[in-house]
Amino acid sequence: MMSKDKKKIWINLISTVVGAVLFYVGGFVLDSEVQSIKMISGLCIGLGAATFCLGIGGLISMLLISKSKTEEIEHRKNIEVNDERNVHIREKAGAKFNHIMVYVLTAFVLTLGFMNAEKLIIIMASALLLIQLILAIFLSDYYAKRM
Repeated sequence: MMSKDKKKIWINLISTVVGAVLFYVGGFVLDSEVQSIKMISGLCIGLGAATFCLGIGGLISMLLISKSKTEEIEHRKNIEVNDERNVHIREKAGAKFNHIMVYVLTAFVLTLGFMNAEKLIIIMASALLLIQLILAIFLSDYYAKRM
């Protein structure tokens, strides 16, 4: 059985290689003037670049940070994540973020309407606002019953 560190190294190596291959395929193999191929090419380039950077970042962090330092950071992180004060702060920040985003999305939908944007775009933006409001109501009810 592989150790946890070796498994992380392999995962990071595989994601780096997969990212590089996707980037290459999107940039050089799928080079066409057809619109659908251009979209797939752009998707491959974006996913490839992100995956490559995540893999390289993971490898670099594993090489630069010693094992004892990693364990100490992980222990501190567990304490911070489970600390009651920090949990309350995250919950309060999430609620405030949701409240602000309702106003931002409303302003966005109104701006699209004033700019005479296509109706489909306005409907999609409105649907995002509606989904956010429905989720806020549903989750508030769910957690009120649970706690």
